[in-house]
Amino acid sequence: MRLNPTLKKFAALGVLLCASVAVAQTCTSPKRIVVIGSSTAAGTGANPASSAWVPLFASYVKGVNAKNEIINLAGGGYTTYQALPTGTVNPSDRPAVDASKNITAALSYSPDAIVVNLPSNDAASGFTLAETEANFQRIVATADAAHVPIWVTTTQPRNLEENGRMLLRETRDWVNRTYGSHAIDFWTTIANADGTLNNVYDSGDGIHLNNAGHSILYNRAVASGVMKSICR
Repeated sequence: MRLNPTLKKFAALGVLLCASVAVAQTCTSPKRIVVIGSSTAAGTGANPASSAWVPLFASYVKGVNAKNEIINLAGGGYTTYQALPTGTVNPSDRPAVDASKNITAALSYSPDAIVVNLPSNDAASGFTLAETEANFQRIVATADAAHVPIWVTTTQPRNLEENGRMLLRETRDWVNRTYGSHAIDFWTTIANADGTLNNVYDSGDGIHLNNAGHSILYNRAVASGVMKSICR
């Protein structure tokens, strides 16, 4: 039977509500999740701001337990270099670590989980795949050393030149291979086959997502099982 759009919307909502109830039954103690990232995680493109994927995810998390919280440390334009641990000395031609929004800052909140959303600024800045891989590995290793579970989103499509879009696809594939069940798919559906941003989800600049795009990212964050994992 084919559902009309309205029924599909309510069916999807019902699935999420059931998921919230199921998780709530095993999540009686408050949980804290910290997000580190760039402009997408900061909410650029969404209108109103509450329609961005992080505020939507925060509402879901609070629906599981009203005392749960999400702390958002995202900053517009950020790359993996800014997120490296405090004390890291980056090359002079690369951004310096931001001790207020990096992995060390995230860990200072004693989180139950961390989500990293740094989707395209490395490629846009011309950083090599090896650089980005090494930076993600160091970020994740820092969380692992503190025994804090961490999830990494894939890259997102962006209207770059072909070389930049190739980097985005290669980084996407590496994140999926490397982090497996702790990788969150922020690519499928919103990307065209050539790695550009699907116009349906474009806020207008070829980079940032509109409300429909942020809604997809929110649902992927829920489906990733972050809450289920830390509530288990």
